[in-house]
Amino acid sequence: MITAKLKSEVNREVLLVIISVFLYFAALGGMGSIISRFSRELGASTYETGLIFSIGPIIGVLSRIPSGVYADKFGSKYFMGGGGLILFLAAIYASYINSYNELFLVRGLQGLSIGLFISASIAAVSLYGYMEYLYRLLSYRAAAISLSSLIGPPIVAYFVDNYSYSTAFIVVSLFGLSATLSSLLLPKAVSRENDGVSSMMIISSVLKNKYVLALFVLPLVNGGVFISLYSLQQDHIYSVGHGAIVFGNLLFIIGVVGLFTRLYAIKVIEKLGPLITITLGLLLESIGLSLLIYWDGNPYTLYTMGMLYGGGIGFTVPSGQYILLSSVSEGMRNTASSVYASGFDIGGSVLVVLLSYIAQVYGFSTSYLYMTLALLLSMAILYISLKRLGC
Repeated sequence: MITAKLKSEVNREVLLVIISVFLYFAALGGMGSIISRFSRELGASTYETGLIFSIGPIIGVLSRIPSGVYADKFGSKYFMGGGGLILFLAAIYASYINSYNELFLVRGLQGLSIGLFISASIAAVSLYGYMEYLYRLLSYRAAAISLSSLIGPPIVAYFVDNYSYSTAFIVVSLFGLSATLSSLLLPKAVSRENDGVSSMMIISSVLKNKYVLALFVLPLVNGGVFISLYSLQQDHIYSVGHGAIVFGNLLFIIGVVGLFTRLYAIKVIEKLGPLITITLGLLLESIGLSLLIYWDGNPYTLYTMGMLYGGGIGFTVPSGQYILLSSVSEGMRNTASSVYASGFDIGGSVLVVLLSYIAQVYGFSTSYLYMTLALLLSMAILYISLKRLGC
């Protein structure tokens, strides 16, 4: 019965999108899970590592909105394929470098890849799938991302600890290439709604949408905290003498718990609505991060944090995307997804630098405290603003 229900919801095109998302995020997560550690081994400080990490979101925000507008005109598949190809090239280049300064280019390519692939893949779920199943399809996409973190980061960490960074980046490149090929197998899907409509008119319509503006705080803060956690935890784990596998295990745990909560989010959204689901998710993330404030290097405390944080992300991601895509017309979903996701880039580029500086000057615990408070504040702002809109 479950299989029959899935078949009615997930057609061949949506399945290809989900496979592409899994492969892409296995590459992206695997690569991201060792960049900070690699930069420290090449001689970068905590602050310099934060600067390197910030380049990705900066390039991402510059490329997201233009790519979203053109994806609405020409089709998501080309931007998903292009994003996978650029990530493949970034990983190949990373396998040859021997200076942390060269990582700025690697992160820049990653940022361009993110700007092309992620927003297009969010919109693709709604364009290839059936609107009545949208919140379910977004949960399946989100589950694919969680599943990718069970594969990419642990495999990459294994190759770092047992072979070399170069070998690990080659493994990443194979995931990226596979994501490219699976994306290009998709048929072209473009809404005719935008025929004769200028790019500026599309962007203007999206920016006037009150739901898009209210939701922007979610990727801004939640994304910024996520990118900062990715960078700082690698650095912190390296500083206390643990191997790369500890961070790989953390991402594995976040992925396992996130996989179940992203699928369970379907039921929560049906019963309680997307607003309560987002609020519950941000609360779980905040509780999880608060455990890091007094972290003494014990991996099991870290893993407990991962369970709570991963559970929270599993609720917030599909719920936010569901509200977003439900509030805009079919011909503007790539653009709306790009505007929404640019908050992730803006928050990430600013917070990772700021929090890395705080960690270097005042300690990691202070950074974790500010990250927890930022999540709680965003939870309150989101609840109030979306409640006023009748969500």
